[in-house]
Amino acid sequence: MSDNSLDALRMEAEDKAAAVDTAEADLMATSAPMGEFSTAALGRVANQLNRVLSLFGEQAPTVVVPTDDLEQLPEDFNRALSMVVMAAADADLSDILSQQDVAVSDDGGLKLLSGKLSMLADSRDFKRFLKEAAPEDEGLDEEPPMMSEAGVAEDDEGDTDALFMQRM
Repeated sequence: MSDNSLDALRMEAEDKAAAVDTAEADLMATSAPMGEFSTAALGRVANQLNRVLSLFGEQAPTVVVPTDDLEQLPEDFNRALSMVVMAAADADLSDILSQQDVAVSDDGGLKLLSGKLSMLADSRDFKRFLKEAAPEDEGLDEEPPMMSEAGVAEDDEGDTDALFMQRM
């Protein structure tokens, strides 16, 4: 494959990835709960949400505590809440936190959500689930082997030669 066709494929992949990112951002914006949210209530939820997110490990996002009253939850809140709700469902803990709990419209709903996030952060079952579900760090930082023009990984050329010798 020529460099020009690789560049064209790379550009096409980047365009598609950008389109997916835009669609995801639009979805998060349109699905974010709307209502009257005070700074104090948002701060309580942000603190509890960050407690839960810290259980996901060092790479987990954190949410910023809003400094103003809002009429719609910020995108980072919504994204993080979606991730936590999915993890709770995967851990079979939807009785503690589910998508319905995130559909809030006022400070009362935020207060309940904050309490449910606190329960999830303290849940031994949730912590155990996250520990068991965490991917092993082995080989995650390694780069994939480069492919030669014959379509064989360069690191595997010695293995390929040995295989051919065995078959002769």
